[in-house]
Amino acid sequence: MKRIYLKIDLTLILLFAAYSCSAGGLPWKQSGSDFSTGVLDGTSASPEGVTLSKNLVKNSSFENNSGWTVPSGGVWDSTVKHSGLYSGKTENSQQQDWNNWEQIIDVIPGHSYSASCWIKTGQLANGAGVAFFFHHLDSSNTIISQSWGPYIYASNQDWTRYTISFAVASNIVRVRLGCSVYQPSGKGSTAWFDDVYLEDITQNVYVSEGTFESTIFDCGNKTTYGRIFWKADIPSGCTITFNTRTSPDGSTWSAWSDTYTTSGSLIKSLPQRYIQYRANFYTTDSSRTPLLKEVSITSPLAGITVRPSYNIKNGDALSFAINFNETMDQTSKCTITIVPEVGTNTQSISTGTWSGNTFISNPVNFVSLVNGFASVQIRGAKIQGGNEVFATMPGILLIDNDSIGPGDKIEFFPNPFSPNGDGRAEEARLMFTISQPANLTARIYNLKGTLVRTLVENEEKYGNVSLTWDGKDEKGEMCPVGLYIFQVKTGNTVKTGTVVLTK
Repeated sequence: MKRIYLKIDLTLILLFAAYSCSAGGLPWKQSGSDFSTGVLDGTSASPEGVTLSKNLVKNSSFENNSGWTVPSGGVWDSTVKHSGLYSGKTENSQQQDWNNWEQIIDVIPGHSYSASCWIKTGQLANGAGVAFFFHHLDSSNTIISQSWGPYIYASNQDWTRYTISFAVASNIVRVRLGCSVYQPSGKGSTAWFDDVYLEDITQNVYVSEGTFESTIFDCGNKTTYGRIFWKADIPSGCTITFNTRTSPDGSTWSAWSDTYTTSGSLIKSLPQRYIQYRANFYTTDSSRTPLLKEVSITSPLAGITVRPSYNIKNGDALSFAINFNETMDQTSKCTITIVPEVGTNTQSISTGTWSGNTFISNPVNFVSLVNGFASVQIRGAKIQGGNEVFATMPGILLIDNDSIGPGDKIEFFPNPFSPNGDGRAEEARLMFTISQPANLTARIYNLKGTLVRTLVENEEKYGNVSLTWDGKDEKGEMCPVGLYIFQVKTGNTVKTGTVVLTK
């Protein structure tokens, strides 16, 4: 029996009897809860977006190698943490009275502050203790007074949140925050610190600057990125800027790009498989903060139009219209390569003409391509003043060399169809011709490969055949909007194709 070829991420848009689809994975958009998966430093995330934080502690979750003075025996630990990717670990291998993660923070005289820290202990030596504290410093950094949280003497205590509240005297201008392991004797004390917080509770005060690093986005293949857009509320005195970086493997990264100050800026990072962005927040008014609501990264590729159809067989002559969102260098050549998912044969074409920002290929005849889905790769075309375009559209072509019989045709019409009760395109009709009598079975599947509807089961047919689908499943319930696979079987021969159900 022949295979049914299903592809979950197939994107299909009908356009003047042709098919058009967008580049793999892009645009990438983040908003709301998406921001909670990034790295926050001096910022905080909520369902509304990302703002500067009221937490005055820099790198409060130990997510990057900054903000803290690292003690002897201190490491950024990725294996034990309260949240995020890292914690601050202190492991004393020798006798030492104090071993502190530290940073100095400006405060306002006369204001009151609330602080907290999550602490976990490992094995503690005799007499050793763990705590966090604040030294109150005057303008010459002399310690005038101190505020301490409770000492922890218990070994192997799980993550616990400890708090401190204090008021700042009139002669105090900054504090020294310390996350401390105290070991007067013995060796081998271990503790972890994470999610340290310090807030001015006298008035609504935000930190003056902070960053948000996004999660890493995987495009699946080497990809050229188009533009970065963002939506934000930016009060007077506030600013948001961006940088991007790319990586071939998700671990070896380029340097951060030059700064983007305007939404819609052309991305300067070189084409690679992975991309990450960093948002930089600033305010000159501690009572105000910018609010980042949405970020999107687009492709320079608007889509591919395939004529006459995306469903092909060897010997078909196809032409491609490659539509770009950017102003293109029309002296550059656009190479289009068809890469089947099965087999090793590929086929490329780089001859054609530019029409505005669209490259129209000469017709190409397919040969020796194995049945199954095929991707289309774009190379060579260059953005004017920018990067060469690398893009891959996975699985947009279906290579199907099977047929019902010599000279037989099969098609759905209208396609797409919209059974929404408005009296137009309410049903899709499957029409084809069988040149010799044969038992016919016709079924509709969704993209998960689940049978949705059987139109006819093992009935003998001959000549012109017309079958109707009203968009409903076997239970008579309307199917969701989307792309569906039809399968027509006569004897041991199977023909497949797609139909689009819209609103």
